[in-house]
Amino acid sequence: FELAQVVTYGREIDKVVLLQIDPELAQARRAGEDDQIERRGLAYFGRVAQAYARYADERPEQFLTVDASEGADEVFAQICSGLADVA
Repeated sequence: FELAQVVTYGREIDKVVLLQIDPELAQARRAGEDDQIERRGLAYFGRVAQAYARYADERPEQFLTVDASEGADEVFAQICSGLADVA
């Protein structure tokens, strides 16, 4: 990721939190009107989710993958637990 190195001035991230959720469930949870990104549809969001999942699989040490289909309290607990060792 050369671009990432440029925009972060070579700094490395400690951890990326990847919230995994089925695009249909994510859409059902949304409130408000669709903007230009939401109008791209479920197929688009499915492709984006797959790309992030592949990236996380390639770099498991960089990613904390969280099941975001759970309720907000459970998701928050997973994040807190997963980041407990990050300085």
